[in-house]
Amino acid sequence: EEEVLETMAVPLPEIPGSFGEVESMTEDEARALLEDDLAFADFFDTIKAVQGMRDLRDSLRASNIKLAKDILADRDGFETARAQALVARTQLTQALDDYQANQRRAVAKLPSDVRAAAVDHHREKADLADTKSDDICDRFKANTLDLAEWHRAYRDARLDYHTNAALAHVFVPPRHHR
Repeated sequence: EEEVLETMAVPLPEIPGSFGEVESMTEDEARALLEDDLAFADFFDTIKAVQGMRDLRDSLRASNIKLAKDILADRDGFETARAQALVARTQLTQALDDYQANQRRAVAKLPSDVRAAAVDHHREKADLADTKSDDICDRFKANTLDLAEWHRAYRDARLDYHTNAALAHVFVPPRHHR
C-alpha cells in the first residue's frame, strides 16, 4: 500500500524566489497591469511557474477522472461477480439440502443393526484418531518430532477424527418428537 502511495505522489514544483517576468517590468507597466484585470490575468498566465502549476493541475485532474472511471468500471464487474456468487451460493445451499435429505432417506432404509454397526465403527475410528493426535502432541513436546512433522501428522489425525465423527453422526437415526 505504501509503494502505491509513493508511485501516486506528485512532487510539487518549487516556487521560485523571484519572477523575472515581473522584475523586468517598469513601474508604469506594473501599475497599468494592476489597474486592468484582463491584462493582469493575461500576463499572469504567461508566467512559467503559473503555467507549470496549471499543467500539473490539468494532468492531475485528467488522472483523477481516469482513475474514477476505472474504479466505476471495476465496481460494475465486482457487482456482477457478487451477484453470480450469491446465485451460486443459493444453488449450493439447495444442492446440499437435497443431498442431506437423500442421505437421511438412504440411512433410514438401512437396517438398524447396520446403522448401529456403522456408528460404532466410525466412533471407534474417531476415538483412535483422537488418541493418535494426543500421542503426536506428546511426541512433539518430548522433541521427538520437529514442527513440520508434527503439523502434518497432527493435521492428518484431526482430519481423520472429524471425518469419522461426522460419519458416525450420519448413521445415528433421527429422533422423532412426540
